[in-house]
Order: sequence, then structure tokens, then C-alpha cells
Amino acid sequence: MRKNSVILFLLIILLITGGCADNTPGNMREGIYKLGMEVLSVVDDFLDEKISLREAHTEIDNLSGKINDFNEFTGTERLVQVHTSGIGINLDIMQSDDGVEMISLISNEDILEQRNRLAEILEEPVRKN
Repeated sequence: MRKNSVILFLLIILLITGGCADNTPGNMREGIYKLGMEVLSVVDDFLDEKISLREAHTEIDNLSGKINDFNEFTGTERLVQVHTSGIGINLDIMQSDDGVEMISLISNEDILEQRNRLAEILEEPVRKN
């Protein structure tokens, strides 16, 4: 009987501390975390030249809108929102027909740097190139 009580107690402790824990970084909501991971994937595809600048901009703009739909943000969630918007703005500048002078100011290295900041927030690996 005592052995069963100890096992039951340990199972309850495991469920409380591990089984029900939020595993997202900074306790952000899973939806925002998943959208942030999608942003990383789109940026990676752009940097790997699997998608065009226009496609990347469209997808990041769409994901940014979905993140903004959450309305209220924790500190970590706000960082995901800010970095996603920043990536979108820079992609917009890069593709802008009237921003010819600014294109040279925004490069793939800038996008990579922003991508890596977002990856750090999401506790994902950074890219070298």
C-alpha cells in the first residue's frame, strides 16, 4: 500500500512539474511561437534562394498580420512581433521600385541578422550565412 502511494505521489508531481509545463521560450503562447518558427522558415527559404524576394515579403507580411491578430502580448511575444515586422519592413524596402537608393542599405546580411535575433528569442539555432 505504501509503495503504491509513493508511486502515485511521484506521478502527480511529474504531471504538475513536467507534463503540463509550457515548453515555449519565455512562456509565450504556442500560436505565436509557431508563427515565429514559420517566419524563420520563410527567411531561411529566402536566404537559400528557394523563394523570391516578393514571395518572402508576401509570406512575412501575412505571418506578421497573424501575429498582430493576438492583440495582447507578453514581453517575449512582443519581441517576436517586433522582429517579424522589422524583417517585413526591410524586405519591403529591398523590393521597392522607388527605393533604389535604399536597396544598397539593406542586404541579405541585414535580413540574416534580424533572422538570428528572432531565432535567439525562439531559442533556435542561429545561421552563419
